[in-house]
Amino acid sequence: MFLSLFILSSSKKFKLRNIQPSDFQIELSNAPAEHHPKGQRITISGQVKLSESVEMYPDDEMFYVVALTHPEGDTFGQEFYSADINSDGEWKQFTIVIDGSENYGLGKHTFTIFARTYTSEESEQIETYFNVVDPSDVPVTPGSDSKPTITGPDNIASQYNPSDDIKFDVTVTDDKGFEVYYKFDEGEEKPCSDKYPSSPRTGIKITLKIDIPDSLEPGHHQLHVYAKDDADQASETPLVYNFEVIRENKPRLRNVHVSKTEVHNQEFVKIKGEVIYPESGEQISVKIIFGEYHTDEIYVGQSDGTWKQFEMENYAISSDVPVGKIRAFIRAYHRTDTSDDIVIPFEIKNDDPEIAQRTPEPTPDPIVPDVPELFAPGSIDAEYRPSQSLPIVVNVSSKYAFKVYYKFDDSDEVEATIEYPQTNGAFVTISLNIEFPEDLQMGSEHRFIVYARGDNRKSTEYIYKFNFLEEIIPKIKSLNAPDSVTAGNFMDITGEYENPSGHVLDLYYKLNEEDEQSKTDFAGETENSIHLTISAPGYNQNVNKLVIRLYDTESNLYSRPKTVTFSTTDGYDSTDPTNSKPEIVEAPASINPNYDVGQNIEIAIKVKDEKKFRMCYKFDSRNETVLETEYPSTSTPTPLNLQITIPSTLSPGQHTISIYAKDESGQDSDPKTYTFNINADQTPVIGTLTVNPESQEQYGFVTVSGTVSVEATGKTIKLKVIFTTGESSDVTVLEDKSTGQPQNFEITFTNPYGEVGAHTARVHAETDPTYSAEKEFSYSVRATPPDPRDPILIVEQVKSKYGNDEQISIKVKIQADANFNIYYNLGGEDTKITQTEIQKQWNPPYEHNYDLTLPEDIVLGSKVLTIYVQDNNEKRATKRFEIEIIQAQKPYIRKCTSPKYNVFQEEKVEITCEIMHPRVGQTTRVLYEVDGDERDIGTLILNDGWETFKGEFQVPFIDGAKTFKIFAIDEADKRYSPYVLNFMVYENEQNVPTRTPTPEPDPNDNDPPVIAPPDNINSEYEVTDAIEFDMSVTDDS
Repeated sequence: MFLSLFILSSSKKFKLRNIQPSDFQIELSNAPAEHHPKGQRITISGQVKLSESVEMYPDDEMFYVVALTHPEGDTFGQEFYSADINSDGEWKQFTIVIDGSENYGLGKHTFTIFARTYTSEESEQIETYFNVVDPSDVPVTPGSDSKPTITGPDNIASQYNPSDDIKFDVTVTDDKGFEVYYKFDEGEEKPCSDKYPSSPRTGIKITLKIDIPDSLEPGHHQLHVYAKDDADQASETPLVYNFEVIRENKPRLRNVHVSKTEVHNQEFVKIKGEVIYPESGEQISVKIIFGEYHTDEIYVGQSDGTWKQFEMENYAISSDVPVGKIRAFIRAYHRTDTSDDIVIPFEIKNDDPEIAQRTPEPTPDPIVPDVPELFAPGSIDAEYRPSQSLPIVVNVSSKYAFKVYYKFDDSDEVEATIEYPQTNGAFVTISLNIEFPEDLQMGSEHRFIVYARGDNRKSTEYIYKFNFLEEIIPKIKSLNAPDSVTAGNFMDITGEYENPSGHVLDLYYKLNEEDEQSKTDFAGETENSIHLTISAPGYNQNVNKLVIRLYDTESNLYSRPKTVTFSTTDGYDSTDPTNSKPEIVEAPASINPNYDVGQNIEIAIKVKDEKKFRMCYKFDSRNETVLETEYPSTSTPTPLNLQITIPSTLSPGQHTISIYAKDESGQDSDPKTYTFNINADQTPVIGTLTVNPESQEQYGFVTVSGTVSVEATGKTIKLKVIFTTGESSDVTVLEDKSTGQPQNFEITFTNPYGEVGAHTARVHAETDPTYSAEKEFSYSVRATPPDPRDPILIVEQVKSKYGNDEQISIKVKIQADANFNIYYNLGGEDTKITQTEIQKQWNPPYEHNYDLTLPEDIVLGSKVLTIYVQDNNEKRATKRFEIEIIQAQKPYIRKCTSPKYNVFQEEKVEITCEIMHPRVGQTTRVLYEVDGDERDIGTLILNDGWETFKGEFQVPFIDGAKTFKIFAIDEADKRYSPYVLNFMVYENEQNVPTRTPTPEPDPNDNDPPVIAPPDNINSEYEVTDAIEFDMSVTDDS
């Protein structure tokens, strides 16, 4: 039964234009049951329409339907909501699900139903009701028209992978036989249970297992579950669950087609489809697997988060596949994951050589849907700071024009302002760099949503969650600009800001599409106020955009940007004879040829103009900078002394500066342009300092190390340590002259302080006395202990992993009051590192490099490396390190074949090998060994994955059955065990026997072959070893 309701509204109730009472319609297709069992969920559904003639304000394009009810004891009532509804003039389905009807007492209850906009204005209300009854009191009339009821859990899981099944239990009550059905969103109805008999009183409990189809893209969805009886009546109250399909980090296949499935051995078929892996830069392959009989593979290439097509154009069914019915499995591979299988049933018929050359039938190309398809990364960063932006790369496929939109939380959507490419259905890559909105709350979790849309067709939304961290950054509190400015005229921007760090700030501003400019002097009349004078654009425009942000020069962090807009209008009449432009009547012919960054360019000029004017300048082709001083109009030249600071953004080398006057009408004088050079900065920059040891004995030695860089190249860098007493260490001169990059240094000095406690000193660096820098560090002095002291051991250069053929190279630093030896242990007996006793040494310490050899039989896995020093006073210092012994990274061969194994002396024999090396780009030699003689076959460069090597060698002068060992050797001369090929070598070609064809099997022979293997094989093998043993086989066919 449909109940048609007309909701009367007025423009006062809704923020709508031209609305009429008949424009808003709701039809209830499913009201609450008249007799509703207590504890079952309640569903109200129907459809709603807002006439096309109604225009809503932009903020009110979405509305929703509300159901209000009052459980016992709840004065204010509870509201339940439908999903958002778009006012596009079409009928829209809506569903409101009310859980927890156990909160409602037995008897009659009323629902108030109405529409509400997002500005909290409501339509007139309508009412419907339901009776809550005890489940045992639900009236049942066998054979009646009553509909089945279904109950289930209040919720299912909130997220599922595409390969998951949705599992839960339901209970169905009906007086006729029934089945359970489901559908996703508004999709196709499908059964998900067997046929059950009637159960009018107690109900039947059923466990459902619902497969998530491949067509259900990542995003939010609804699952509808209901029962249908023999009379095709569906449950009045279906189960409705909301859930999200998330991206799964494994390959997926779709649109897999095979040209035919009834084939002969060796017959060609065509296999094509699409594969996707959500992460970029990963190798993907697709295999077709005929059980244990045969496997073929096609390499698709590197993933980029989009669907990639693969195709086996002329795939011949291998003769290894037996005749009869057999299932083939199409499976996508990634280095750690595989896709779910696509199963294709084949029927292999007897061999027919006439069919072998048939070409496969063409497979139609997949249909590109009208709805845009968007793929985004599986995840974004878990945390962002206000000073960052959010970069993301998406791939979009659409037949028609589209745009990409994004939003944060429930804010308005924002169109990505990019140049959109032409669309033809193929995927295009779009890179976005998104600024966080000014009002996004710091210190809380937010959602970021991105999608594509075109002509009211919207792609799947990608929804990400991230934490927006607190950050101490400057904040622009307010920004003011005039509403309208004469084109080309000066304008003043004012505002206020906060500076919680107290650091020095610079101001950056960007006008329309011009380059961003910086300004160091932007202070207003009061503390933390902004005053910026710029020249308005010299053209008429309704909306000009000025974006300003502040830069913390010490923390290198920006404030969040603040934007103001203004319009520009016509200025002075350029045809007015009194509207003459300013003129620089006197200026120097040149300026100094060389400057340093930060220096002032000083120029004396004279200007005349009949209007007020200001001076402007540009470096190279950069944006204009307007000086703040405004000069009065004058008919006689005004002398000016300009001082222009060279900004740090100018790189060393040749530059130009153009100087000109701009009057209040926006007219510029002819510029005066000068060329000059900026010297590379010779001032050293000292990086982070490290002190070792941080605590030292009185008058002991201390080492301070770090980096120093000088922008100018070829300069000698001198360093020393200056103490608070005014004394200094010896001067250290770096061996290499400055390169423009950070260079390491180390200064070892004797602690000059006898006083125990904390001390400070400064590292002083200079290229000459004019250009120097200092950085402070601290350390402490402790009392000198009485002799003998415990030895001190420092071990450096220990790695976390070693191959089982490597040496462990270490560097030790030791302070000892007695002669000593050094030992190491890897879980067995102690091994002495030193051959002879080392003489005692304290300042400076004993330093030496040692190589520790691993035992040949060492077991792979985690180990504890113990290194200790023991002196003649039986005093010991120990260091322990957790390391892992791994299989050495060598090339290895998994397969070698030759077209013939009966060969003669000096014959050239071809071999084909599959070789792999864990490290990409290794040049690898392939050689063979026979009778102790090694000879090269060829070389190849190994990239990612297995590489095929084809080569040939000449059989030496040997006779009889011979074992050829095939080796692969890398650049470090490392090799694994060989791959073995057995050849029978004859003296000449005439002695080589011809092969007789293998006889056809006797169809009447049903006796299986009998094998006699050895009792045992070796108990241990390496991954790349071949398992070799002899056995005999007896068979009569």
